[in-house]
Amino acid sequence: MNVGDKLAGRYGNKGVVAKIIPDHEMIQDEKGRPLDLILTSASVISRINPAQIIETAVGKVVEKTGKPILYDNAENKNAVLWAKNLLKEHGIKDKEHVYDPIQKRKILGGDGKGVLVGRQFIYKLFKSTDTNFSGHGVGPYDVNEQPLKTGGDESAKGIGKMEFDSLISHGARNLLQESATVRGTKSDEFWRAVQLGAPLPAPKPSFAFNKFTAMLEGSGIRVDKRGSRFKLLPMTDKGVLEKSRGAIENKKTRDGGPVRPGQDRRPPGVPLQPHRSA
Repeated sequence: MNVGDKLAGRYGNKGVVAKIIPDHEMIQDEKGRPLDLILTSASVISRINPAQIIETAVGKVVEKTGKPILYDNAENKNAVLWAKNLLKEHGIKDKEHVYDPIQKRKILGGDGKGVLVGRQFIYKLFKSTDTNFSGHGVGPYDVNEQPLKTGGDESAKGIGKMEFDSLISHGARNLLQESATVRGTKSDEFWRAVQLGAPLPAPKPSFAFNKFTAMLEGSGIRVDKRGSRFKLLPMTDKGVLEKSRGAIENKKTRDGGPVRPGQDRRPPGVPLQPHRSA
């Protein structure tokens, strides 16, 4: 196992190995045994699955008795109350005052009763630091000038919603700006400067973003951008004339008003043209 490898429980809770330390530096339980893993409580909140807490607590009963415990998910009972009674029956606590051998102090937990310690099934996923690495190469790009491939060693690696929220919460705005304006779009000028060791140009809005704002303006919405602030306003007649290239002189279509069934609204002398439908 290496730093960066991915671990996961049976409830979708997953994380990445952040640090590997020797046993004599690891947090210890009340019996003085070093813990195998320290998991963040965010894995419970983000997966919205408290069943993993019940598994962790009931696992201590299995460890003491040496007998497996079978739980029927279809059975109509309060699983939390069942787990608490099971622990009480065997004289086991769900929370313990763990000990930090580095700082030489006990960790009492937020409520003073300790932190949850127990046994949980953990899997090591096949994605490791050696196979889950990717970098950005030059091209190919799609019609929106975005990387055509994702992942691997030839193109960009996308940022998911969870990664985006994590970067936002840590204030890594420069990294997000780089991902959106440099790595997420065609930036030949930027990569050429990197290769030549020249000063890097300032990030520019991506082609896809400019295309999106152009579509908004084409639908009658004026995009007012001032620095990092945006305002969406209705397009006035003056704004339409500024965007217009002039009146259409040769009209090939016209509005003939409402057409009654069986009525031919073609201009005189215009033959009926077949059309193709799909």
